[in-house]
Amino acid sequence: MPVSKEITKSILDINDVLIRGMLHADVGVLKSILAPNYSLVHMTGYGQSGQEWLNQLADGRMRYDKVDVVSVEVEGDGEHPILRMRSRTTANIWGSQGTWNLDLRSTFRRQGDGWVFAHTDASTW
Repeated sequence: MPVSKEITKSILDINDVLIRGMLHADVGVLKSILAPNYSLVHMTGYGQSGQEWLNQLADGRMRYDKVDVVSVEVEGDGEHPILRMRSRTTANIWGSQGTWNLDLRSTFRRQGDGWVFAHTDASTW
């Protein structure tokens, strides 16, 4: 079953919440949209738990200053939606300041009546 318009809208909305949460280092908001076992792989290949990422946002080791979305689409199926987003992201990550062209692939799972991020892989384009 392809991804419905309703699911696509939900995924795009939650992605907007993620971006705002990253820019404001709002750990509470981010926790509400991440699966308890959320994980991510950074463009460097470093794998990180969601909790470690949130801790580093909270203490400033990771700071996101600007996220310019270049393209975004939802693919997959109605049970396993995948968000593909390309962005130009300005951040300070572990002391390295820069703007990176990021290609993000995020998977989701149902939680209650909505969706939460399950995993994100980041690479460059």
